[in-house]
Amino acid sequence: MLRKCRLFRASPHQLNGWHQVLFLINSGVNTSCANGIVGDEEDKKERIAFYGDNIKPVNEPPGFFQLLWDALQDFILKVLMVSALVLIVLESNILNNEAAIASDEKRPRAWVEGGAILLAVFISAIVQATTDYQKERQFQELNEVADSRKKVSVKRNGELLEIHQDDVLVGDVVALSEGMEIPADGILIQANEITTDESAMTGETNPIKKNTIFGCVEKMEEIVESG
Repeated sequence: MLRKCRLFRASPHQLNGWHQVLFLINSGVNTSCANGIVGDEEDKKERIAFYGDNIKPVNEPPGFFQLLWDALQDFILKVLMVSALVLIVLESNILNNEAAIASDEKRPRAWVEGGAILLAVFISAIVQATTDYQKERQFQELNEVADSRKKVSVKRNGELLEIHQDDVLVGDVVALSEGMEIPADGILIQANEITTDESAMTGETNPIKKNTIFGCVEKMEEIVESG
């Protein structure tokens, strides 16, 4: 079990306002709004086992043969392949002599024209698949470089540390700065006029204003009191 680390010794029923909010935050995820989590190896292992980690699942890029199959799904290439097969069937000796349209002399080589069409189709598909494969690998490398630079500042055991956003754990107190990518869902403890860009998630182009948890509690209490 996670070690208890509460700021207040009273029960939540004996606390009011922001004191109760702090109590619930600290006791709920076993953290300190002032000092953050303990952050030693044991604490981190327990949190990952209990809450999970913050590592985003990585989607594997399509392989070469998948890209080749996708390239062959092009409508024009399909038409060419069907036409080539029909041409081979009609001109070669696959059919009987009466149905074949090629002469007896040309019939043994009648498949060449249709085969050339099929070869051109497969060469075109292979070139497109190779190009797409290289682009996917370059895109993946750029993403890995960009992802490696995603650092955040967190407070653990009273010290401000810089870690990768994948290493953020439940209970971490994260210091937000202008323009940064917020690493996880969380509760805003302290801020002045903070707004977030949520266009990637919701499509909303206007910045969304955020309020602290204490401001939200005060607003809720005002609504309750006003009936």
